Amino acid sequence: MTACTSQYTWFEVPRNDPPKRVAIQRTHDFREIYSLYDEATVREQASRCIQCGMPFCRVGCPLENRIPEWIRLAAEGEFLQAAAVSGLTSNMPEICSRLCPQERLCEGMCTLNTRTDPVPIGAIERFINEYAFAHGAVEAFPVMPNGLKVGVVGSGPAGLTCADELAKLGYAVTVFESLPVPGGLLVHGIPSFKIEKTVVERRVALLERRGIVFQTNVTVGRDLSLGELLATFDALFLGMGAQRGKRLGAPGEDLEGVYQALPFLVQKNVGCVTNLPPI
Repeated sequence: MTACTSQYTWFEVPRNDPPKRVAIQRTHDFREIYSLYDEATVREQASRCIQCGMPFCRVGCPLENRIPEWIRLAAEGEFLQAAAVSGLTSNMPEICSRLCPQERLCEGMCTLNTRTDPVPIGAIERFINEYAFAHGAVEAFPVMPNGLKVGVVGSGPAGLTCADELAKLGYAVTVFESLPVPGGLLVHGIPSFKIEKTVVERRVALLERRGIVFQTNVTVGRDLSLGELLATFDALFLGMGAQRGKRLGAPGEDLEGVYQALPFLVQKNVGCVTNLPPI
């Protein structure tokens, strides 16, 4: 099948969001709500991109992802090449495509918003990267060591990204996580209907294949001092997450049966032991 090539595809083809699991299915589990496009639909939707001379979608992306490039490749059916381009600027595109608020960022800046609905950038990004995983095109290998060691405190998005970039440069990286499972709030704070835990586990497994070591159930300041880490590593990256709930300052928030969202999510997502009573 060939992609739509009309210069008016953006007008002729309406935006089509990814399939949504029916409610009766969703009442039985907390799995992700949206599934993937099929190949024909993703090519059709990618063909709606008009390849602007000034790609505002990139302006709206905090990573300045090369969005027009991998959308063009997706429209041509070159899904593996599209995923490769996507991975040049993002360390975890299969995760960002699920969690980024595209409606405020890249899609919010899409030129098509002046005439019609924007290109479904996030859904296309998710498809091409899941396609790459399904076809064995996503891999990670250790590189030649440079003799230096770095400790990373915290295994949320910042810690994982830092560890990945350092490992690519040959640093021996050890990541310390206070909770039993790596991933920070990606695992402990975000419900599975938004991103399933297996997606993050798959990314962590890739980083382990790159040579990164994860030490869980280790709290810096209790199990290890900052001084011990500084004596052990050539450098440290401190990426501790925001693990405390933010109070509303509203009347009644201290009443019985009213709970902070973050501790509730941490307990219910992975059953972690916290310093709070069970909710």
